[in-house]
Amino acid sequence: MKRTLVLLVVIIGLFITGCAGETQETGTLSGRVTIGPISPVERAGEKAVVPPEVYAARKVMVYEALLGEDKAGTASSPEDFTARQAMVYDKNMNKLVKQVDLEPDGHYSVKLQTGIYTIDINHIGIDSSRDVPKKVVIRTGETVKLDIAIDTGIR
Repeated sequence: MKRTLVLLVVIIGLFITGCAGETQETGTLSGRVTIGPISPVERAGEKAVVPPEVYAARKVMVYEALLGEDKAGTASSPEDFTARQAMVYDKNMNKLVKQVDLEPDGHYSVKLQTGIYTIDINHIGIDSSRDVPKKVVIRTGETVKLDIAIDTGIR
């Protein structure tokens, strides 16, 4: 009986210490995506209202960066992504690790393990952004803010 009790205590102790070592350090990436112009005749100084549907086609993509790389590689086609999603990929940028919904007003937020990531958008038509691709470093308990302005190319 005493032997069984000692064995049980040892097993419970190993289980508890094993679980304690599985904590992962995380930080947060958040920001807002703005899109414009959305119509060909926008007057200077007038603020156009961007409908939520415009954000549904856009995605923020998060790739784990390989050290020494300057940019992310080629992304999948837009059909591969669910509407209003931020995509988190592994180092090879081919395995989906995590995804998070974008809010209808363009805000996004995602918890990530500490590390270096490359952030980009899925490009639709001739749209572009000077804000991405961009490398970010996620540190434990910190929030990295990255706002992204997309120029639709409409003139």
